Amino acid sequence: MTELRAAGVDTPLLDANVLLGEVLDVDPGQIPLCGDRLLTATQSRRAAAMVQRRAAREPVAYIVGCRAFANGSVRTTADVLVPRPETEALVTATLAVTLELRPRAVIDVGTGSGAVAVALARELPEIPVVASDVSRAALGVARDNLADWGVASRIRLLRADGLRPVCPRQMVVTANLPYIPSAVIPTLAPEVSRWEPRQALDGGPDGLAAVRSLMRQCAQTQPLAVLLEVAHDQRVRVSALAATAGFTCHAVHRDLAGHPRVLDLRPIGAG
Repeated sequence: MTELRAAGVDTPLLDANVLLGEVLDVDPGQIPLCGDRLLTATQSRRAAAMVQRRAAREPVAYIVGCRAFANGSVRTTADVLVPRPETEALVTATLAVTLELRPRAVIDVGTGSGAVAVALARELPEIPVVASDVSRAALGVARDNLADWGVASRIRLLRADGLRPVCPRQMVVTANLPYIPSAVIPTLAPEVSRWEPRQALDGGPDGLAAVRSLMRQCAQTQPLAVLLEVAHDQRVRVSALAATAGFTCHAVHRDLAGHPRVLDLRPIGAG
């Protein structure tokens, strides 16, 4: 823990417990009860290597290979973003809209690890899910998560840029796209700026390049609804982009911190 604190890690005790729990194969919350448990030489070497990686500010999720998400566990590698609690708001909002509109399918654009897609498929057994990403490596991680969650038969994985290979009419689109302005990324915590894939973070000069591209595609295809995760200060700008594509902001969903996090966009005049 001392090494992690010296490296500037924000949560040294929590992270040390998670890493040690991984080595001992126990819940991190039980680590304080394992004070008299001796590590084997192999376990000691493994723990030391993990601490060294964390001291280099590598995310814990990459070190242990998974992250809790939506009442499950998602595999994570350096090829995909670490799933955030904020993104669970996207899952919740998409589930509600899907149950309301009963689309032919749900399309998860920029699926990354597949966290959103697998969480949706688990709760929507009768509605197909399509998950797309431009990264082959990310789709490989997603494929593993589909298998882990037992939903591989109900999710179609596509290597694609947005909606281009599919016709999303009568479908719901959901997306957690890159939305951080390029100039901001170097100012973020090292766990993000040094380790997470730039392609999945960088939203261009204003943070909205990927959103702008997706809305142009939606203008042509008019899905039933578009659910977008956005930064807390992007609601007004994204709503304006949606309006130019023929969509209006039907609802705003907040994350656990109370920030506007997910926009529910519907075709103007629908319903």
